[in-house]
Amino acid sequence: MSITIPEQVDYLFKKAIGYPETNTLNPAAAEQAYFSKPNVFTFQQLAQELPNNRPIDFILTSSPPGITVSNVCKSISYPYIYMYCNLTLQPAASGSSNAFYSPYLKNLISPSLSDAGLYAYKIFTNNLVNEITTDPRYKPTHIIDTDSGVLYFFTYPSFPTDPVLENKPPKVTFYRYEGLTGNVGIASLQEF
Repeated sequence: MSITIPEQVDYLFKKAIGYPETNTLNPAAAEQAYFSKPNVFTFQQLAQELPNNRPIDFILTSSPPGITVSNVCKSISYPYIYMYCNLTLQPAASGSSNAFYSPYLKNLISPSLSDAGLYAYKIFTNNLVNEITTDPRYKPTHIIDTDSGVLYFFTYPSFPTDPVLENKPPKVTFYRYEGLTGNVGIASLQEF
């Protein structure tokens, strides 16, 4: 089952007005606001190179405070590329089992950067037994909005022994850019 045209339109409309959580039970204005960036601003431009071939020289580093993650690793050759392993997401809104959030999903490196999919992210059920991104029943029925940090499921992933629920949110492994942003010719570069 794939994402239907009405679901796509609903999502894109709500993203455009700044509410990409897309809880189908609520009108757009009643949803939790996770503002997406409809325009590209200078501070959103990555100022450092993202190689087509994902780095393989990652070392373990400390996790940011307040998140649940198995490991955070940093590339030695590209110290602004991080790999987050099994980051536990939070429900995007109370009562929502189809949308989950983490500010660390912002600036996720797109899997399409590499033709071989070397930057591919993986979504798992809470106990890490089932990988949702490789299960043919659920691919491609989710979107990670890297502007707002929201993972939205159009088809609800339900594994009998390990369902994705508000109190059992999914975990994600991904690569993230945490380097400088802004026009390289401008002295005021910002760091994520």
